[in-house]
Amino acid sequence: MQINLKSNIQALQANIRSYQRLIPAATADALNLTARQFRKEIVEDTWPHSVKVRNTRFLNAALRIDWAKKNNLSVTVFDHLKREYLQRLDKSGVKVPMGNHIAIAGRDVADLIRGGGGGVKKAYKPRTLLDKKRFFKTRLKSGFDAIVERPAGREAGKRKKTRLIRDQLKVWYLLEPKGQIPKMFPFYETANRIVKANLERNFRNAFKKEVNRRVVKRLEAK
Repeated sequence: MQINLKSNIQALQANIRSYQRLIPAATADALNLTARQFRKEIVEDTWPHSVKVRNTRFLNAALRIDWAKKNNLSVTVFDHLKREYLQRLDKSGVKVPMGNHIAIAGRDVADLIRGGGGGVKKAYKPRTLLDKKRFFKTRLKSGFDAIVERPAGREAGKRKKTRLIRDQLKVWYLLEPKGQIPKMFPFYETANRIVKANLERNFRNAFKKEVNRRVVKRLEAK
């Protein structure tokens, strides 16, 4: 009684090597899918919950993806509009004025002065206001410099039935020598969370698809 064992190790090694060639394509697919998942999370959830969104189309238009390829296993999600304040919102930092001051909109006018795109309307920019009657710079009792309005009857810029007290000054802008930007937008934290939660699973699924595609090709070739 005997049994003969025949080694098939060379064929097995060749088969393993053939599957190894599938890894770069599967990796690229996994990276690209993870980047799409990250971008969707940032645009639809992280950004709206981090800041007051005035232009709902802005971040979707700003974020682009530089896709990975099997010969370049790197994917980049980037702001192609190059809005430097996005970086400050993630890291925090100091905003330095182009001139002498940074104009920070007063709470009562913050929504009024901005257009649909989120930017300040031309009619409400500091220099435009200062060219109008009743608008001037002054120092408030709090010690802040400000652009204020001395109302004449109804509040300028808003049509309301209630009248303001004649000597009440309306603060349109506080004038600061610099602005401290707090950390508000967890861009990189979100990226790390999405990568940890999805990349490995995305690779496994992508590799299975590549293997199945290879098997189908072999069967069709027979």
